[in-house]
Amino acid sequence: TYIMSVYNNLLRMVLLLLVSRETLTTAFELQQSNGSTAVHGVHSDTIPRTQQNENESVPKLIGGEDRALPFKLSSWTKNKYWSMAGKKEDNVMKILGLKGLSNAAQKKHANYEYLQKYRYNMEGKMLDNWVTRGDNMDTIWHRLGLTNVPSTKAFETYSRFMKRFDRSVKRQYDEDTTTYLWTVYMHQHEGQHLANIRTWKNAKRSESYVKAALGLD
Repeated sequence: TYIMSVYNNLLRMVLLLLVSRETLTTAFELQQSNGSTAVHGVHSDTIPRTQQNENESVPKLIGGEDRALPFKLSSWTKNKYWSMAGKKEDNVMKILGLKGLSNAAQKKHANYEYLQKYRYNMEGKMLDNWVTRGDNMDTIWHRLGLTNVPSTKAFETYSRFMKRFDRSVKRQYDEDTTTYLWTVYMHQHEGQHLANIRTWKNAKRSESYVKAALGLD
């Protein structure tokens, strides 16, 4: 939508300002250092992969727009930037020095946490899109291949979707555009009811709202 587009553009500008500020700070600190021009551990195209320590974090990012993102930046800022810029996971893994490593080696790598946070942000972006385009709870429940196992990763993803979905429903409820709130939550699986309860509890929904959602008002 137009509003979401404006919001995303504004957020992108804020992130870029943060990037520029922290980049200047990093440059100043380097200039005030002991004068050494060598940066330990920087990945270079001229250094064979076998000579690099796969468990060593990447001090700065190499190439293109990523050159303005030193690792001094918070992981939140970097991952928000990557997800909003639409970077593919394959590119992010290459930037982090994780490309080509086995799953076991990736998990031991110092930059693995950055990849996990990037994936988390990208999943959130996907869930926002599902809510925006009007996907309902049953659609997402079946899309994720869920049964009634709340311990699965898919259930956690569904719970994140529900947080966004309920926020949208609550807004309609407050604006009196939803006449019968309980119809939104009727005919659900047991696991969906569990997700509802968790969502309402975490969002501190009022007793009147929960009763209306359950058809008890």
